[in-house]
Amino acid sequence: MKIICTVAGVEDVVDNARIGVPVCFRAISECMGVYFHRGSPELVHIGLALAVSCLGYVEVRKGPYRIKYVLTLMGTIDSGIYLALFNTLLSELDKYDIKLSPETVHAS
Repeated sequence: MKIICTVAGVEDVVDNARIGVPVCFRAISECMGVYFHRGSPELVHIGLALAVSCLGYVEVRKGPYRIKYVLTLMGTIDSGIYLALFNTLLSELDKYDIKLSPETVHAS
């Protein structure tokens, strides 16, 4: 079992999520802040609750000191499909000089 450093950087959190290593809430919140400018604890709690209970994308692992989260196989596959479609859409829109980002999608 791999030990996770609680002061891991954002890139470490992303890498750990890709390989199925449990990460803590704070690390997820910081990662969301850096990549999507949506790092507020309330939004992250809501997203994690839905990902765990409704979608099955994330599993909760209880540790000796805190709860950690692990991306499930379904979460990995669906995330990959979503990112592939999103990136394809971005490249198509770029041909017409239309700029789309998570921020502009959220604002519309």
